[in-house]
Amino acid sequence: MDLDWEQVKRLCAIQCTRDEIASYFGISHDTLQRACLRDHKRHFCDLRAEWAEGGKCSLRRKQWMLADKNAAMAIFLGKQMLGQKDDYKNFHSGTITQEIVHYGDKPTGPWKAEEQDKDSSV
Repeated sequence: MDLDWEQVKRLCAIQCTRDEIASYFGISHDTLQRACLRDHKRHFCDLRAEWAEGGKCSLRRKQWMLADKNAAMAIFLGKQMLGQKDDYKNFHSGTITQEIVHYGDKPTGPWKAEEQDKDSSV
């Protein structure tokens, strides 16, 4: 069977898997592998790795173009490529109180669980 190798390249460029490409042509992945070895003297995984890179370049170019019009894409690219990040600051005013109770000890502080349970059942 002769394959349309330009179509195989286009499918690789949009990151289709071996099984998806074989299914597209209505063949098994073993037949696809044999065709690669016969026509290109290379394994499918090597060809796909090479041909998929073109798709990544195309996607990156489209992302850059979209960043001119879309603030979310510009922020995404800034975070991914420039190491930018959201700056979160937590401020607290007031008093923080923490009571530490060891397991097996009775609470010594203001918490009165038994009394509250009795009051809530009334």
